[in-house]
Parts: sequence; C-alpha cells; structure tokens
Amino acid sequence: MKKGFLLTKPAKKVEKLDSLPLVTINYEDYDSKTLSSNCFHNIITDFLSDLVTKNSPFFNSIIFSDSKDYNVFFDKYKDQQVSGSKLIEKIDTNDCYSQTACFLACIFNIFLLNDKLIEILYVHGF
Repeated sequence: MKKGFLLTKPAKKVEKLDSLPLVTINYEDYDSKTLSSNCFHNIITDFLSDLVTKNSPFFNSIIFSDSKDYNVFFDKYKDQQVSGSKLIEKIDTNDCYSQTACFLACIFNIFLLNDKLIEILYVHGF
C-alpha cells in the first residue's frame, strides 16, 4: 500500500450528532443559462417513475381534455421537454398515460432550471 493513503493519527470518535447533516447546493456557482436543459432528466425520470408506480390509479385518472392546449404548452417549452424515450424506459404506460408523464416531467424540468424558483425553495425550505 502507498504511504500517502495511510492515516498518521486515528480518527476521533464521534459521540453524538447535534443535528442531522444537511447537504446544500451552492446555486451561486451555477447559472441556469449554462446548464444544459437535460441535466436533470435522469433525476426527473427516476422521481416520476417512483411516484407513478406508487400512485398508479391517480395518475391513470389524469386525462387532457384538449390536445390543442397540450400542444401549445409543449411548443412554448420545447427546450425543457424530457425525451419520450427516456420516460418510456422508466415509466410503465399501464401506470400513467404518456401525455401525463411528458407533461409532469416538463413541469419538473422547468422548475429545476428556474433560478428564481430554486432560490425561493432554498430560502424558504431550510
């Protein structure tokens, strides 16, 4: 073993944690304009997959009555859409209509890429 990997002193024992450790992300280091629009797609699809699987009857009950409005929404936010193939990989179409999954994934992506919304969450959430 290399000497650089050996500890010279044993680590101190931790008796008690006063509070739960928090993981924070410094959003000042990130600018949403420099983030690619697909940087959160894996997180979004994993989250939606879990949510939809646990609440299948609810998500199957969501139906869009007007496909025109649905298409207008996606035209407006075409840069924030999560690819359909990525959603199909993770979300079973028996648990949720593909339109619903695409819509929710797009909403989450819009939220995660919006500096003002993330700042509000960060300030009020902790």
